[in-house]
Amino acid sequence: MRRDFVGVFDSGYGGLTVLRALIHEFPHEKFVYFGDNAHAPYGSRSVADVQRLAFTSLDILAQAGAKALVVACNTACAAALPHIIERYQVGMHIPVVDVVAPTARALAAATTSGTVGVIATDVTIRQHTYQDALKALNPHLSITAVACPEFVPLIEAGRIAGSDVDSIVARSLSPIAAAHVDSLALGCTHYPLLIDAIAGFVGDGVRIVDASPTAQVLRDVLGEHALLAEDMKQGVTTFVTSADPTEFRARAQAFLGLDVPPVYSSSFFAAECVGQENDEMG
Repeated sequence: MRRDFVGVFDSGYGGLTVLRALIHEFPHEKFVYFGDNAHAPYGSRSVADVQRLAFTSLDILAQAGAKALVVACNTACAAALPHIIERYQVGMHIPVVDVVAPTARALAAATTSGTVGVIATDVTIRQHTYQDALKALNPHLSITAVACPEFVPLIEAGRIAGSDVDSIVARSLSPIAAAHVDSLALGCTHYPLLIDAIAGFVGDGVRIVDASPTAQVLRDVLGEHALLAEDMKQGVTTFVTSADPTEFRARAQAFLGLDVPPVYSSSFFAAECVGQENDEMG
């Protein structure tokens, strides 16, 4: 099988914030973005359920010919990253890049007081994903970790601004304000889509970091495995969703600020790729 694209996976629209950084960093790469919108949000599901859903989506990308996988979903990383690495990186020799480690490093580097905050989904907070990653980097950090279960449903419904959104953000982030953090990690890739409301609440004195440093990690990984696309190639991005492609396209265009081509349904994309693989084998 020819492996020629980078697969980017998220539970829904959130990974588009990572994809935007990747497209900017790698104008010559082919990307396939998979949003499992039909099953979003992941954050309130059981760990076993998140693992099952993540494998279903990542299997499609792997079988379609991904040369690397970016798990742009903090909840999936929290619930399944060691298993994802074992399944794809070890078992299929497809390098895996996660969003937790780059975000944690950026947060640890941003703080001057040593008092930091993390906001994420229920699963990510319950699994102590960021707390453990940050303590490994700097055991002296004071960490306030807060689950914000209302954020992803807002974003998946296309509600990213307005007085009701501001009220939800203020209520959810009150423990962050009370802790007087100087730096805040958006530990869910959906959350940058609420950046105006979040930044407006925490104020200019708080540095906000997200998963955009993942782009540099991907560059290092692709370079290490000699997988970088040739500079003369023109990058192309394909979008796939497990929900309604028309709705996904409209929201993706609004969130990305880019023209998005027609979107594949996951069932059609998987069937087409299997068909192409069978034709090549025949």
